[in-house]
Amino acid sequence: MPVIVNNKKILPAPLVTFEKNIELSDDGRFLGSSYSVNFDGTILQNKGNPVAITGTNFSSSFSSDPWTSTQDPSDDPTHGVSESDLLISTITKIETLREALTPATGIKVEIVGFSNDKGLKFYGDLKNFTVNNDKNWSNPTSYSFSVGFNNFIESANSGLFPNGSSEDNFAYYVQSASDRWSIQESDQVVVNTGNFTQISKVYNVTRNLEAKGKKVYNQSGVVLLQPWQQASGYVISVLDTSTSSLPDSILGVTSGYSLTGRKIVENVDKLGGSYSIEESFIYLPSGLMPSGQYAIEDTSLSIEKSESSITTVNLQGTIAGIETNNPYTVSGTGVSKYTNAINYYNSVKASFYNRARLNSGLNWLHPKVKSFTEGRNPYTGQVTYSYNYDDRPPNLVPGSISEDISVNDTYPGQLFSATPVIGRNQPILQYLGSRSEYKRSLSINVFMERNWQNWSAIDVDASGRWTTADVAGVRYWFSQKPSITQTSYFQGIFDAINPANEVGVVASKCFYSAPQESWNPKTGNYSYNIEWTYERS
Repeated sequence: MPVIVNNKKILPAPLVTFEKNIELSDDGRFLGSSYSVNFDGTILQNKGNPVAITGTNFSSSFSSDPWTSTQDPSDDPTHGVSESDLLISTITKIETLREALTPATGIKVEIVGFSNDKGLKFYGDLKNFTVNNDKNWSNPTSYSFSVGFNNFIESANSGLFPNGSSEDNFAYYVQSASDRWSIQESDQVVVNTGNFTQISKVYNVTRNLEAKGKKVYNQSGVVLLQPWQQASGYVISVLDTSTSSLPDSILGVTSGYSLTGRKIVENVDKLGGSYSIEESFIYLPSGLMPSGQYAIEDTSLSIEKSESSITTVNLQGTIAGIETNNPYTVSGTGVSKYTNAINYYNSVKASFYNRARLNSGLNWLHPKVKSFTEGRNPYTGQVTYSYNYDDRPPNLVPGSISEDISVNDTYPGQLFSATPVIGRNQPILQYLGSRSEYKRSLSINVFMERNWQNWSAIDVDASGRWTTADVAGVRYWFSQKPSITQTSYFQGIFDAINPANEVGVVASKCFYSAPQESWNPKTGNYSYNIEWTYERS
């Protein structure tokens, strides 16, 4: 059988040793196969191919004459090398063989029959070339070389496997792979948004998936994918980010947890032919937070009691959103950490009052937040908040943010005259035998929610002027005066304070002065003042 290297026939044909190596991971997973063929041949100084060319410029070259394709060696020509040129014949033939194996990569090798083109065909890489010292180089001299490869040009059995493939039909060709995990308990925790006593751990998970690829030629001798690309294809094909891929952990990671906040670091070693992806995750109990809204919340509560006996409760915190975008795409196919932070905040802020009340230990806390601030940072993906509650009495007027209702009573005093006298250092005081009247004043100051907007953004120019304002539009503002919109509630306060409704007051002898009312629709500030003068029975 001839051995053809890069379309050059080597005669006499070297003996062939074929070897297939199976590559397994440490857990027994079948990663791939590699092949090597060892050739053991003999250099004949006056026979074979390459041919020694005698003369002034002694050389050797490969012949393509018909005798190289016959099975009978009797027609092989004699080179006519003299005894004094046997050594140079050996050296030039060895050099010609080495040249046929150059470059050392992408060598086409065919081991076929003389009458049948089928056989062992592949492109491979030269591993070594050795000329042995078993003989004097002036005598027939043995040599050996080996070629490594990973697939075949074609199958000797038609249709056994596709051209340019291997008998194992790998999607990607790798020689080694590793899958390393790290699970670490985080300093952070997740607190149930509705129950501060339910606290669960958070874990930081990292994974390093790495593979080392092989050089593979197609049936035309072209490397379509570099080794690092073969490794990349393998790594991405086996990548699994579901919780089922997590190894068993002694840290007690249980069901009900979700892998999220995925970040990746991609490492490519072009010369080394390796590729790796380092992933990091946050492994957290998603059941304790609003569905699908991933964020870590750091919250605290402080209580302060002032000299006015009002207890103030401040609830503040930071919500750090978790990125759920696909890290493999620039635009992302999930939700950004900022959007997750906003969605989480919008879902939980309705629970802030209950958080403040239950964790303050107070029996009563006004449900209307006294003041609050919130901050949003799209760059860090965070939302900060601070909500202030207190135990002030409940409101009497619907829609009011704060109320200040005060009553002043003036009781009767003695009536007397003060008569100045010339030369006397003080006036003469004389009791008139009567008392002054009863008086009561009511003062109401209320800040209302400003929910009377009757314009849109397109109605306001860059200077802030309401360009479409008309008489009816402006009048509407003033029609939202709380004494109009909440008449019955103000009447209730009025009736409760009116002295005429008290026992012992002569209703027919109870008079009120002109009430005074003030309303600022821009600030929502409303005030009402009235004074009664009355007589008791």
